[in-house]
Amino acid sequence: MATGKALTQGAHLVGEEDLSSIRAATAAVESAKAGADHKAIRAKIAALEKATHHLAEVLMDTSLKEALENKKLSELTSRK
Repeated sequence: MATGKALTQGAHLVGEEDLSSIRAATAAVESAKAGADHKAIRAKIAALEKATHHLAEVLMDTSLKEALENKKLSELTSRK
């Protein structure tokens, strides 16, 4: 699951409350997948998306900061 990869990369970037919510939502999705109720599965996936929103934001911010680190403005705006 992509959530596991995101947690591996960014668990240190979010608080314990976020981590707990993500882990609980992930477990709920796994539990729902064992059943046959597609609406319940979709609801649990939506809850997981909500729980991981902040993690996704901080991962994106971190990636952008790393990509832009030590770049000059002229390098970013010049057209080749």
